[in-house]
Amino acid sequence: AGFAPKAAYSTGPKGLSPTLAGDVAGGDTNVELKAEHFPKKAGAPTALTAAVTQKLPEKIKAKLTLKDDLSGSVELHKGAACVEAPLGKGGKTPGVGDVVFKYKKSFEYDL
Repeated sequence: AGFAPKAAYSTGPKGLSPTLAGDVAGGDTNVELKAEHFPKKAGAPTALTAAVTQKLPEKIKAKLTLKDDLSGSVELHKGAACVEAPLGKGGKTPGVGDVVFKYKKSFEYDL
């Protein structure tokens, strides 16, 4: 209920990529479903990806991305900071060395 997705697609000489995305539950949850079909030869499989982003208290966002082989990532975002933990095939949990901290900052200089 309350899911009004927007659909987009792109085509090119190498394949097709449709995307279906939208907000659920009053805008606190965003769901994105993407299929990519890039046939190298006839009968090539279609890759599926699902991403769910959930707003949490304290202006934190959690994002779970899964591919059809259950690999993907778990991310926590707050402001310009992000912690990302990749998931291996079959949902294999990440090791401590696999977790990445990212911080985006931009500067403008007027010369």
